[in-house]
Amino acid sequence: MIWGDGDGGDPQSAAEALAAGFTTSTVLILPDAGHAAYQQQPELFAQALIEFVQLHEAD
Repeated sequence: MIWGDGDGGDPQSAAEALAAGFTTSTVLILPDAGHAAYQQQPELFAQALIEFVQLHEAD
């Protein structure tokens, strides 16, 4: 779950609550990003996605 730290409310709690419903998940809160974290922090978002896929591609 990738959330922006400026996405309103408590992004950490929201991401953790959603992640709890998946058998394989990771929570990442991106700094200086809102709801569209993939647009506001594209490099960090892409790197996190690549690392997650590489870590779990054999699952």
